[in-house]
Amino acid sequence: MASPLPPGAAARRHGRGGGRRSTATTLAAAATATAAVVVAALAVAPGPAGGQVFRRGQHAWSAPVFVPPPERAPGPGGRLVLGASGADAPPSTVRGADDGAAAPPLAAPSEAAAAAAAAAAAAASAGGGDGGAPETPVAFFLQAAESNVALLPRLLARLHHPGNAYAIHVDAKVPAAVWGPIAAAIRANPAYTNVHLLPRVSVTYLGISLVLNTLSAARHFLLDSPVRWTYMINLSASDYPLVSPATIRAALGRPDLQASRLSFLHSFLHEAHLARIRRYRLAKLTFDTALAVAPGGAEPHRLAQSGLDNPLDAPGTMRLRYAAAEAWMTLHRDFVTEAVTGDLSRQLLALLAPSLVPEEHFFAMLAANHPALRARTAKDAMRGIVWTHQGVPSEGARPYYVDSRDPDSGEYLLADRVLGMSAMFVRKMRDVDNPLMDRIDSESAGVAGAGSGRAVNASAAAAKAMRLNERLTCHLRWQAAGQPQGPVASRRPCEHLQ
Repeated sequence: MASPLPPGAAARRHGRGGGRRSTATTLAAAATATAAVVVAALAVAPGPAGGQVFRRGQHAWSAPVFVPPPERAPGPGGRLVLGASGADAPPSTVRGADDGAAAPPLAAPSEAAAAAAAAAAAAASAGGGDGGAPETPVAFFLQAAESNVALLPRLLARLHHPGNAYAIHVDAKVPAAVWGPIAAAIRANPAYTNVHLLPRVSVTYLGISLVLNTLSAARHFLLDSPVRWTYMINLSASDYPLVSPATIRAALGRPDLQASRLSFLHSFLHEAHLARIRRYRLAKLTFDTALAVAPGGAEPHRLAQSGLDNPLDAPGTMRLRYAAAEAWMTLHRDFVTEAVTGDLSRQLLALLAPSLVPEEHFFAMLAANHPALRARTAKDAMRGIVWTHQGVPSEGARPYYVDSRDPDSGEYLLADRVLGMSAMFVRKMRDVDNPLMDRIDSESAGVAGAGSGRAVNASAAAAKAMRLNERLTCHLRWQAAGQPQGPVASRRPCEHLQ
């Protein structure tokens, strides 16, 4: 175990005398020997007792011992490294903080893009996953609150694929009369055997409980799901897919993307903006009272703003890079594993717990401060979000509803913009089963919606799959060229394809 003191601190603590220095040296040698014995014992010891293993419902942040999933095998020197995500995945070459493993070679971007896009287009044209494209299982985490839970059934129906994994969390504050019938319909659907309803807990908008909720879903996917997924995507019930599940699986299953192990976060890049939001998000102590609510409880909770200065944000104290990103992500399994099990992630949880909007900082700061993840995080969440319309920014910190209508004509104001996006998803929707969703299904995703009366436009769906793959290829090209891709980079090299 590493010493909590920096090198030489033990000697300084005991003074500069020769005898004390000798004592410190002896203790250091003994500690080194003890650590070697412990490492050797861990290398040959059997697995921990059943009481030490994570179980369903146990909080990831409170368990005494975490048993690494199979893909996190001991690397050189017994150190855990980020490993392959499935039986057929290539050996891990994610660069750690101190190893020299090189990134796996990528196929030529132009050839990879053409092959992947053609395969995805064929799959989209066929309306399913049998178009010959290599596919990868995906883990989808769907979060719903009282304001959007009615949108959940259609979202799940459009996203569902028998080879994926799904976890749903509905805020405990949603009345049972509202959620109960939806939950019953999901449980009764024989196609939804791969859909897991997480235990309901109270979450606070802009509070750390949102981060913990996402980590609980990630832990479920890592430990409980039989699906050997390689990407986890978190969605709000207000999101909607612009492409079919088969196209998503084919796009994320591209061999060059699988080899690169890229994750996707839409990070905030401007230092002036980061400094401004830091002043009111991190500089003052804010507490999420949902942390004090018993599991399953729905007691009132809120963000308690103390007005006190946060000593961790004092000048000269904060040594981690402050970073921010939108809370909606497409994360490789390596990233998810590190978020659930890593030392840095636990440190960040403690750092960000008494702050505002930690869901926009936890994953971004994990990417910005972790060498391996920083090299493999693209500044793009693969979402379509509208913040400005006809030069007018949206109100507050929330984007436009993409299903907003003209009050006179009733036309969807953003329909053409939405249908022209090259993203996997668009947000936010407000109205249940609205006609814009029907247009997206037929003209973008290439799927037939029940009762919509719209024919599937296979050629449009194939073109959308092609554009999505061009966007992914752009990120792969930049990564292969060694260009900065993480939140610390200063621009978005593939923004022109969004």
